[in-house]
Amino acid sequence: MNRLTLLLFCGVLACQNGSKQAPAPRDRATALACSTALPLGPPLQAFLSRARAAHHRADLLEEDSAEQAVAALLPMLDTPAELGNPLPVEALEVKADTLARIAELEVQLARFDAAALHVELGLRLVPDVNYYRGRLFEVLGLLEEARHRAAKAKNDQNSARLAKERALAAFEEGMKIQAEVIRRHPPAPTEGAPRSP
Repeated sequence: MNRLTLLLFCGVLACQNGSKQAPAPRDRATALACSTALPLGPPLQAFLSRARAAHHRADLLEEDSAEQAVAALLPMLDTPAELGNPLPVEALEVKADTLARIAELEVQLARFDAAALHVELGLRLVPDVNYYRGRLFEVLGLLEEARHRAAKAKNDQNSARLAKERALAAFEEGMKIQAEVIRRHPPAPTEGAPRSP
């Protein structure tokens, strides 16, 4: 699990537990979670905890086998009915982040079509501008970069050129999204600093 996602989970849980201490400004994900989080019920707290554990398992399993790491993450794509319908935003973001991670692992395994499918599914879960959507475009760029290298190795210049163009477009879109996320969420004022009117 990437550090930003882990910070988000911890931040949401800290808000739920009534933490009075303001997050450090550098912990953007924690600050965002605390500024927007509603109280989380036990099923969602448990789901977030389960997701953290699944990503940690995948980290360890990836050392030996990307295939086993994928298998550790796939159960997180099934969300329990107790989370409600529609799913809470936090659950959708966890699923989108998990799909991005699975796609990255599938790129390592040269399963490009499966990786593309998982990116597409993730993008459907997070249609609005946010970190997770930007992350999925970053992974799409990595996928197309890998396709570019594979096509070059086969001396398929046309496919290599098209994959390179798609990679550049995906990376650019991811950068635009993340720039917009940053613009929309300026850092919280530090303690003792004057606040803007």
